[in-house]
Amino acid sequence: MDYRDFNDHELLQYISENNEEASNIMFGKYNPLIETIATKLFKYCNNLGLEKNDLIQEGMIGLYKAVKSFDLRKQNSFKTFANLCIERQLITAVKNSNRQKHIPLNSSLSLNASAYDENDDTSVIDVLTTNAIDDPSDIIV
Repeated sequence: MDYRDFNDHELLQYISENNEEASNIMFGKYNPLIETIATKLFKYCNNLGLEKNDLIQEGMIGLYKAVKSFDLRKQNSFKTFANLCIERQLITAVKNSNRQKHIPLNSSLSLNASAYDENDDTSVIDVLTTNAIDDPSDIIV
């Protein structure tokens, strides 16, 4: 059966019956919307340690939640509901990445990164090696 010609409500009906092909069609159909929203949001928060692919993944989680919680009997437009769920999921992800507890992770520097410039083979860990004394008895002596 070709599900590409079905509307959202028909696809949701098949998805509720655990039809994997209908689910794949639904996620493929809304992938451009997720990428558009994630791209717009990424422009404003690219210094928070998030990558665009992270935002797209969060958008997919928002779409998954929309598919699972949409009630065909109560709501009219799935697209409006999905858009709202996707945006809320992305905003939550940005807020969580901006929390104080994530500052060390988001502002950290890789020890394997180039120490001076991109063309140099010297890594940060090579520069930071020291001859520190690790044994407290050696410090006392």
